[in-house]
Amino acid sequence: MRNAIFLLVSLATLVQFGCLGSGPRREDFDKADFGSYPSNHMQLIQDRLSQVLIDPGSVQNLRSSEPKPMWIQPMFVDPVVYGYGCWFSYNAKNRYGGYVGQKTYFAFFRNGQLLRTIEDRYMVGAGERP
Repeated sequence: MRNAIFLLVSLATLVQFGCLGSGPRREDFDKADFGSYPSNHMQLIQDRLSQVLIDPGSVQNLRSSEPKPMWIQPMFVDPVVYGYGCWFSYNAKNRYGGYVGQKTYFAFFRNGQLLRTIEDRYMVGAGERP
């Protein structure tokens, strides 16, 4: 019975990931509206960190790449959203007061707003020009 359940879960996982889209076509990406460029992207990232971190004053080594035109598809059944994305990393204290080490995240912007931040290890359904 246990093997049958494992086989069923494995098969469902393979079917789900086998049906994933590969993002937008090049023609769709080239015609897409990305919104306005987030010239204040570092400020938007700092504002988000101040909302979600336990000790926002402990942030060290905050670094970011320059935002580039990108797409994101939050869930595989959702439509593709176009905007600007960049990678950023920082080190901050956890609730025990110790620094956790440099962590990398993805930030997605559209029309001057930070729509989403995603930890690097959970990053799926996003990309640059195909």
